[in-house]
Amino acid sequence: VSEKKKKELDVKKMSIRELRQFIRDSGLSDVGCVERKDLEATASRAQNQRQVDRIEDAVEAQIGGLKCYVLGATRPDLIVVIYHGYLAPASELLPLAQAISKRTHEMGCPTRLILPQSPGHAWFSLQFSSYVLAVVQ
Repeated sequence: VSEKKKKELDVKKMSIRELRQFIRDSGLSDVGCVERKDLEATASRAQNQRQVDRIEDAVEAQIGGLKCYVLGATRPDLIVVIYHGYLAPASELLPLAQAISKRTHEMGCPTRLILPQSPGHAWFSLQFSSYVLAVVQ
């Protein structure tokens, strides 16, 4: 582990200047942090947010010839596949997948989520008129 990594992992060992810079680099504000303990608490929140951000980063991948969005833990205890609905793209389910990923991470269950995109508009062929007749009856 590099020196910089060690400093990020242990906010108690960081100087005031390093804490403030770490907080700002993470996109948070250090305004209102009067005492060292305030800076440490905010830096810890920033560190936790960085971990969650890494989890929520979705990447596109080809799996079984299908374009998929993949996100979550790289060494999961659980793998979840989420299929989109009729005429919907898989990308519409990314916020749901990100919420599931974040929650399972908080619960201590590393999860990998896979969102495949169907080759057409749906996973199966629909005969719309037969469907409407079945619903009406």
